[in-house]
Amino acid sequence: MALGAYTINFRSGDRHAGSAQLFRLEEYKLPEFAVTVSTPEETQYRLGDTIEATIEANYYFGGAVANAEVEAVVYQQPFVRYWYPWRVYDWYWPDWHPQQSQSVMTQETLRTDVNGRAVLRIETPRDGNDMTYRIEARVVDASRREVRGEGTVRV
Repeated sequence: MALGAYTINFRSGDRHAGSAQLFRLEEYKLPEFAVTVSTPEETQYRLGDTIEATIEANYYFGGAVANAEVEAVVYQQPFVRYWYPWRVYDWYWPDWHPQQSQSVMTQETLRTDVNGRAVLRIETPRDGNDMTYRIEARVVDASRREVRGEGTVRV
C-alpha cells in the first residue's frame, strides 16, 4: 500500500453523502542507536545526596553518538512498599495498590561528549519521604532521529 492517509467517501447516486479519514499509513524505520540511563550500582542514595546518572548513546553498528542533544526529564513519586498476606493461590489474586502520582522534578537539556555520554546531576531534598526517581532521556542525533531510554533510582 502507498504511504499516506486513507479515507472513505460515501455517495448516494451522484450526491456526496459524507467522508471519514480511516487511518494514516506511515513508514517505520528501526532506530540506529540505543540509549541507556544508569547510576553506579554499588551506590545507595539517601535524602540530601546528589544522584549522578550517566546517559549513554551508542550506535548498534559500533561507535558513540557524539555531540547529540539530550533532553533529560526526571519524574518523582513516593516509594511505598505494600504488604500482602500469604494466600494459598497467590497467582490468582491481583496485586492491588493505590495509584501513585508522579510529578516532573526537573528537566534539562544536555549534550553528549565524544564518547556518547552525558552526566545528569540530581539534587535530592534533605527532608521528606523515600522517593523513586524515573529518569527519561530523549537523545536526538545528527540525522534528527529521537531515541528514548530510561532508568530508575530509589532514594
